[in-house]
Amino acid sequence: MIAAKGGRGAYQSVAASLAAAHSAELADAIDDALRVLGACCSARSVALASPGRPIRKAWLALETPAPADLGEALRAFAMERAKDAVVERALVLDPEAKGEGERRLARLGLLYVHLVPVRGRHDVAGLLLLCRSSRPWRDRFGPGGPHAPTEARQIAELIGLALERNRLSEERGEVKRRLRQSQRLEIAGATAAGMAHNLNNVLAAMLGHTETALEASRGNTAVYNAVVSIKNAGERAGELIENLLGFGRRDFVEKVVQLGALCEETILLVRPSIPTRIRLELRERSDGAETIGRVEEIQQVLFNLIRNAAQAIANEGEVVLTLETRSGDPSLAMQIGALAPREYVVLEVRDSGIGIDAVARLEIFRPFYTTRPAGTGLGLSTVADIVSEHGGALRVLDAPGGGSVFEVWFLTHDEAARTVFLPKGEGEPVLVVAERAVREKIEDVVAALGYEPLGLSHPREALRVIEGDPDNYHAVFLCTDLIELDDYFFLAERFHSVCPTLPLTILTPGRTPPTLLGGVSGRQVWLAGLDSSTSIAAALRLMFGSGDGSRGAGCE
Repeated sequence: MIAAKGGRGAYQSVAASLAAAHSAELADAIDDALRVLGACCSARSVALASPGRPIRKAWLALETPAPADLGEALRAFAMERAKDAVVERALVLDPEAKGEGERRLARLGLLYVHLVPVRGRHDVAGLLLLCRSSRPWRDRFGPGGPHAPTEARQIAELIGLALERNRLSEERGEVKRRLRQSQRLEIAGATAAGMAHNLNNVLAAMLGHTETALEASRGNTAVYNAVVSIKNAGERAGELIENLLGFGRRDFVEKVVQLGALCEETILLVRPSIPTRIRLELRERSDGAETIGRVEEIQQVLFNLIRNAAQAIANEGEVVLTLETRSGDPSLAMQIGALAPREYVVLEVRDSGIGIDAVARLEIFRPFYTTRPAGTGLGLSTVADIVSEHGGALRVLDAPGGGSVFEVWFLTHDEAARTVFLPKGEGEPVLVVAERAVREKIEDVVAALGYEPLGLSHPREALRVIEGDPDNYHAVFLCTDLIELDDYFFLAERFHSVCPTLPLTILTPGRTPPTLLGGVSGRQVWLAGLDSSTSIAAALRLMFGSGDGSRGAGCE
């Protein structure tokens, strides 16, 4: 708890409390800061509204209890005044105003409100509301000169920095979760491939004996037919094992996939296994939607998503598949993969089922995670792995009116072709920072794609080289032995402090496809697997113009 002090003492107390608070304690420290601020300014109530979060409030009129609907009134008023979040405003509220939030606050006796924008590192992070029942606030920009409380502005700055710190902590936690999930998928793939290899050996021996049994049973029709059935079943098992081997190898065969036709075919195949009370429908909003990939794998995505949607519907309902073309927005948060500013075919699978709670949504793509007693926990993790291997992205949303929407983003045919056939570079210098044994592999991939690699052993050397000629280098690959993800963020911040516009990919052990690493100075930083040449090449493509065909331009 922060002791309520006036003037500079309040600022110092709030600053010390927020600085000492761990991530889990930050919310309580912000609440304490609001109470101190309210006491300093003789406010009856103080509230903090920030986008996408519950409103935080403090009631300081100890002689009376806080009104039951204070939170709703403050939330409604903050939404009405969101456009004022860029400048301080002193307001007198009207009990008969058109805005519901203003009316409700005024009728609670909070007639005078001072708005103070809370600024984060790059933009406005929220709006501070200081409310009084008497003594109007004087407008900082109105007649009489500035009179906005100095404490309000100073503490608002501290709260803004705390909100930014909290946002960065959440982003880093999400990246850690996605990295762990990707590593689990790699383990699952390697395990599946190993099991498939052993099963294939056993199956080959069995099928060999069926050939002998067929010859020996030609005079006995019943036995002969039984052996034929065994042989056919064994061959089908061989096809399944081959799929498992492909899953472990991460094969990617170039082939044009007509998604509309594939959706129609899959619906026909899966229909008999779906209860008749559930309606299946395909809505195409983009004619001839195509991508490049493995037909069998993309169909597996469809199978798994349709079955998952049907299992979420307890009674009557519907599963609707939608196909449309959209432009990728890199700022759009995805649970699997990241978007580039390119054209995508978006497959939506929407159900009218029970929906997915927040906890399950965080775990849903993890191998072996399931909420059903009979579930294996591999259906959606397989979907995530296939989408990642195809350079796509995936997220889960709440469906309007109830249920869930799974969005799968595949690059369009033209865009996917550009990914498969990566344009050659023109000798642009690319820094490769890694130990020699690892560095040579990365340099080989970079050179094969037409870029000029410059190898260095330590990040400090790379920083000195960039400082000496910041406009010469177009991208950086950085391979380190760091363990904590926070160290990656710190290192990325160091590079961007020297050259703010320089694209950077941090390489880690594994085959993880390039993933946008959020919260690093608002700049482009990716995390990618070191053990996959495809992953390194894909990261290079992303760094050179985020896939829009443009060339990197060094520091600007």
